[in-house]
Amino acid sequence: MKLLQQLTYIPLLILATLLLVVACGKDDIGPSTPVATDTDTDVEVDVDSDVDQDGPTEPNTPPTEADLLFKSGFEGVTLTERQYDYQYIIGKDTETGYYWPPTILGSANASEPSGIHNINDDNGAAIDNALEVVTGPHGNETTTLFQRVNYDVQVTQAPYQINDIKENPDELYISYWMKTDASSVQGIDKWRAIWEYKTENYASYSNGFRMIAFMATDIRGNSYWMLQGDTSPQNPIWQVRNTEIPLILGEWFKVEYHIKWSNEQDGYASMKVNGQLIGEHHGVTTHNNDNLDFIMLTQVYGSNYPMYQWVDDVEIWDGVPE
Repeated sequence: MKLLQQLTYIPLLILATLLLVVACGKDDIGPSTPVATDTDTDVEVDVDSDVDQDGPTEPNTPPTEADLLFKSGFEGVTLTERQYDYQYIIGKDTETGYYWPPTILGSANASEPSGIHNINDDNGAAIDNALEVVTGPHGNETTTLFQRVNYDVQVTQAPYQINDIKENPDELYISYWMKTDASSVQGIDKWRAIWEYKTENYASYSNGFRMIAFMATDIRGNSYWMLQGDTSPQNPIWQVRNTEIPLILGEWFKVEYHIKWSNEQDGYASMKVNGQLIGEHHGVTTHNNDNLDFIMLTQVYGSNYPMYQWVDDVEIWDGVPE
């Protein structure tokens, strides 16, 4: 009788899990809700979050000296008014000498310039963007990029997009300081996306690839960080979670992403917060050899509003700096 009860329970558990995954994915433009699981059990949905535990800690390639591609703390630059569904940061950073927008990986195309993409912003009412002087991560007064999503219309979000990328990177390292609000990732089953990239065919939800980073809580209110690679919001290829390092809310923290581009098992991805490794993945960082299309350098999107953040000291390198 116990065996019969167990066999009856397993299909019901699988059905309930599938219904939860479908319910989470409302989005056909940006990221979806992270797959909700009970972190006190051994149940994993769709992917094995322990995929990287036995792998090496760094890509198994000889080190090379990295080159700085872009650096800015937003000093001396300008944010334009809303133009259709974009706002543009323009001008020269007076401290670093770099110009906005970043022109990396062949992205300098006037037909699709990089900028803040105000998606479903209710004619501007749902999203606020500004260059704001605040006390920064090092205690000094500094200019920052402030962004707030006031309410959701339909997948309302405000990523800074580096658009029209023409070249796949061999390696890419992105870092910046950020400070979020203290309340949007509090409670049960809450989430916010903070960074991502997509390949050219991601919108097909079968032939492309997206990498995305989350701050989230599960169905018991336990918080976690997550880095994920997927072919659609409901179809992760791999997923790495960290429940040991607490989320940082309402305080400045430094986030770092390191990518080694590959359609094979020699690819690599990692995320760090304040120098601590959140997670790493050894394997694919694209799918079906699909080319990189755009990078969401920063992202303001989630399940709980209002949601806001400040960002400062952006750096982009073609490898990990010394």
